[in-house]
Amino acid sequence: QLNVRRIDFPPLSAGALRDIFVQLLQEKGLGLAAGAERAVDIQIEERRTQGGEEFDNAHAIRRLVDDVLHSHGVRVQNDRTLPTEAERIVTAEDVRNATATL
Repeated sequence: QLNVRRIDFPPLSAGALRDIFVQLLQEKGLGLAAGAERAVDIQIEERRTQGGEEFDNAHAIRRLVDDVLHSHGVRVQNDRTLPTEAERIVTAEDVRNATATL
């Protein structure tokens, strides 16, 4: 006989998800620009709304990081005049331009 249980974890707050986002960026050797937190919060809330009942904290933040990394990479590659330090900073624009991947 199988006893199947479903464990529901409460959704994390936008602040907690932002902290995880920043930590994942740091693991990639990147930092978040001052003032970019609001753009991250907006992206999180948009994705939470789009995900509805199926929103998965961990999966959503990893996808957001991947999408932001892509946006950041495009910006850095297109601007060859950036100093090395600036290449390691994710801007609010990078976050706003991150499109959700399928």
